[in-house]
Amino acid sequence: MKKLFLTLALALTIMLTANNKLEAVEISFGFSGPGIGFNVLRGDTANAMKDLADQNDADKVSLSLSPIFQLNLMFEISPFLALETGLGFGGSVLYYTTPKLGVLEDGTEIYAKAGFTIPIMLRLQHELERALIYLSVGPKFIIPILNADYAFRTFSYASIVDEMTIYKSNDFGLDIGFALGGEIRILDANYLGLRVEYDLNVVSMAKAPRGDDDFEFYHDNFGFSLTYRYAFGSKWKDKKSPKTI
Repeated sequence: MKKLFLTLALALTIMLTANNKLEAVEISFGFSGPGIGFNVLRGDTANAMKDLADQNDADKVSLSLSPIFQLNLMFEISPFLALETGLGFGGSVLYYTTPKLGVLEDGTEIYAKAGFTIPIMLRLQHELERALIYLSVGPKFIIPILNADYAFRTFSYASIVDEMTIYKSNDFGLDIGFALGGEIRILDANYLGLRVEYDLNVVSMAKAPRGDDDFEFYHDNFGFSLTYRYAFGSKWKDKKSPKTI
């Protein structure tokens, strides 16, 4: 964990140094959330769990809040290129419920993902008067919160088996984030926007059980977020405000 924070601190220092040398146009601070959407489970292990749920005619409920809330810091190196970072907190859950049958209780399969996220993303953007569009891509480092385990409970009508399997959270997770967004500039330095994002999980949040070499369990997130940022040293402050489009 210490190595992770040292690496992130070094990356932030490099960005700040590069920002000064390249005479960045703007430094922006803001927030975004909630990332309301859904999640996608991938991998042979996840598919096997979903197949068991389907065999029991389970009802599916899926919800993603990724992020629930995020503080954002952006370094604009040029009018067309910026670096995004920050600190966010998010979570998502997918569960299945099956109807009661005889003495068996309601069976539930649950997959939960929650933790703090630190993104470091490259942003390509284009600004037209008061409107701005952008495309961002880059890694998102995930630090799971305590007790954020993946739990899988299932029973089979045929074999009358009711059991719970828990996959412990990994100490570290990694997503590759892809985002498409748009912003409207209000006055000289305030930006309100909408962001559509897909986080592709590449380092699983669930730890493989000991001896399970074929464990494949990945948890992606898709969602829409509202964004706000304030640009310090905005390039528009020294210009005559253009007409609103």
